[in-house]
Amino acid sequence: MNSRLVFLSRAYQLIRCFLPRFFHDYESVVLFGHHFLKHLGFLQKYITHFLIPPTLETPFHRLTFSSPLILAAFESDPEIVKIWSDFGLGGATLKTILRDPRPGNPRPRLFRVFTPEGEGLVNAMGLPGKGVANLISSLDALLSFPPNKPLGFSIGGNSLEEYKYNTLELLSALSTHYAWKNRPYFIEINISCPNTPEGQNMLSHPDLFQDLLRTIKARFPETIIGPKLSPNQPDDSLLVFGQITQSFPLTFLTLGNAQFLKFSKMGIKNHNPKIDSGALSGPALYSRTLEMTRLLAPFGVPIIATGGISTVQQVCELQSAGATLIGMTTAIVQNPYCVPMINDALKR
Repeated sequence: MNSRLVFLSRAYQLIRCFLPRFFHDYESVVLFGHHFLKHLGFLQKYITHFLIPPTLETPFHRLTFSSPLILAAFESDPEIVKIWSDFGLGGATLKTILRDPRPGNPRPRLFRVFTPEGEGLVNAMGLPGKGVANLISSLDALLSFPPNKPLGFSIGGNSLEEYKYNTLELLSALSTHYAWKNRPYFIEINISCPNTPEGQNMLSHPDLFQDLLRTIKARFPETIIGPKLSPNQPDDSLLVFGQITQSFPLTFLTLGNAQFLKFSKMGIKNHNPKIDSGALSGPALYSRTLEMTRLLAPFGVPIIATGGISTVQQVCELQSAGATLIGMTTAIVQNPYCVPMINDALKR
């Protein structure tokens, strides 16, 4: 193992270990990490830039990822997404976008929790974001993301019509924007987000999802698109979505989104009575992610497995189970140096 990498990883973990003592809520710890990475100055290329072994190239329909590791949908700041990518990610998915701008829930809304499997995060942020129109108007800002790494756009909604509007508007903009015509991208339909309760009706009404795919494919047949399914879904529901997705060309499945739970079950004390639940991510999700991957791999649709992944052993186990790409968030937030360390181990 590269000694520089080991040193940087341990130093970063040590700093992050002490930060929660100085901030009121964990979102401030994450933002401090962003600030730190953004302002490294001339040290940037020595601390956050890592080459990806060429043997890790991973095909995904007509796209090629330089590493099977990608950023799962959590962050929308183009600068941070690029910096995290420089650690050795093969691509990234942006944070789920809704039609209208929204500030999200009041803070605190991001919590650190400890489960028997290890440290995790509980996201009760309420999907703060700038809305699809502002995303479209700022597509140029995303051009800083490496052009050889596919970028995913995660679409949310509070109704079938909103999902259609958001997806079609974005695809129309991408298909006519000169700089984006030849850049690699894909679309993730987030029908499992606990911050869009009405949107989750699609989980219990798969025919709505089928209608959505049919509408999008009629307008943009070459779009690589797939649903983001929930660990809360029972297996029979997952199989139905697998069958629907399989029936369309150029589709994929994202499996193992954060798990929706009540704060009381996770030992979280929050003084805002309007927020009593959130989405758990981290090591506790891994076993379900593996189960979902094994269940849906027989459909032959490319799978992005995401949820609780932080080690090369888990990556290899998921690949053996049928996953094509590995989505990571919590592990990167806690220690982005896990990415080049996993890449280094995978090349052997």
